[in-house]
Amino acid sequence: MNVLPSSKPKRWHGFTFRIAVFATGAAAIVTIARLGCRPPLVWWTSPPIGKTNRHLRLLVPEGWELEQPIDPGQYDSDSGIKDNVIWSAHYRFLSVDRRPGLLRRLFPHTEEDAMLNVDIGQSRKWVALWATIPPKMYRNDSPAYPHCGARFIKSTDSRIIAEADYFRSNLPAFNATYGQICGSVKIE
Repeated sequence: MNVLPSSKPKRWHGFTFRIAVFATGAAAIVTIARLGCRPPLVWWTSPPIGKTNRHLRLLVPEGWELEQPIDPGQYDSDSGIKDNVIWSAHYRFLSVDRRPGLLRRLFPHTEEDAMLNVDIGQSRKWVALWATIPPKMYRNDSPAYPHCGARFIKSTDSRIIAEADYFRSNLPAFNATYGQICGSVKIE
């Protein structure tokens, strides 16, 4: 059986297809541009360290949020040094999924084991033990735990110490950010 072609041209079919291709391409370009141009790391500055006007600064992955400070800073007497008081603070940053609810339901994201811990200590007096610890940066890749990178620093007078511990189970993401995060820790 031969079917005769319709006398009406199918202009709308081709036009609709072109619009759909254009819209899909534009959406892909916008998505790539937004993901590619977003800085992967942003600077974070701590509140003042103790009663000094000094702060700790370091790079934190974009989109991670500071969990309520676990220990926002408190003074304790130092049993090792007479009449000395130690101020300490502990902060934790966690990854947060900020995608709209619909996208989270359509494209579920498996939770990554990732965290950035920051510990700061300040002493009123010079601490001999702190003076003997050299500033260092290290990395630990264990199959049982997430990948870990850390950096320990101290002030020139050895009265302020800080350590940043960066954990992440996603190895490519860890490799891309570990050196920058751990290398950025500084006391100002």
